[in-house]
Amino acid sequence: CENGGGMKATKPAAPRSWKKKAREAWATTTRRRFPFRVSISDHAETPLDAYRDLEPALTAYAKSLAKASRDLVIYDPYYADGGCKAKLASLGFGTVINECRDFYRDVERRSWPAHDVLVTNPPYSNDHIQRLVAFAATTGQPFALLVPIFVVAKDYWLDALRNLAPRLPFYCVPTKRYAYEPPRWARTDDSPPTTAPFHSAWFCCFPDPAPRFRPHRVRLFLKADDIPASERDVTDPNKKRPNPRLRKRLKAKRAEQARNYARHETTTTTTTQVVAPTAS
Repeated sequence: CENGGGMKATKPAAPRSWKKKAREAWATTTRRRFPFRVSISDHAETPLDAYRDLEPALTAYAKSLAKASRDLVIYDPYYADGGCKAKLASLGFGTVINECRDFYRDVERRSWPAHDVLVTNPPYSNDHIQRLVAFAATTGQPFALLVPIFVVAKDYWLDALRNLAPRLPFYCVPTKRYAYEPPRWARTDDSPPTTAPFHSAWFCCFPDPAPRFRPHRVRLFLKADDIPASERDVTDPNKKRPNPRLRKRLKAKRAEQARNYARHETTTTTTTQVVAPTAS
């Protein structure tokens, strides 16, 4: 209202921050229809870089089955915009199952498709990650799940480790945070073209013995305890805050690793690491 007349003046509305605009943009609805309930903020395609980082493990696993990469049957039950087929095909994986279906209904009916390996990036809201981990840990099938690194400290992942024994998962951690790509129909003019809410990594589990491969652009960890504190979430009880001098060195190192990421020249020793999990 205007100032005067015995009424208090109201302050002009504060301009919305970029983050608030983004949150509101993600909350908008869409006319696109799915045969299940969806949250528009969950619709984000896995970037090609993430698949490139997993490609050596998938290629090695295909060879262990005496299959060509194009014949490896990959199952991704979560459908955002169907882009995973084209991205995996560009890397030589031509047999990908990714349909717009109700995954959880298929699980209830035990009607999921036959496949060689589960490769997926679930929605991060609600209990999607927890339900996916429970599914992956009980089917006995190989899997590669692209989830936030904080999952390593969650009770449901620790339960999964017990169910997976004696198989031992391994973790492919990128040196640069993945930026996910919401489809154009899931964005408004105020929406950013990409979203990167958490530092995520591939949580992988293959038959014992696991396929041997040399990772290109990721750091490979055979145990969750080996993942450095710098990559862990603030809620992780295993994360310890280093002193200021060390934090400065770690920040510079991460910046250098991020620059080298796109050039396939990581500054770590991953070029000599080979997956060969052993009991410890």
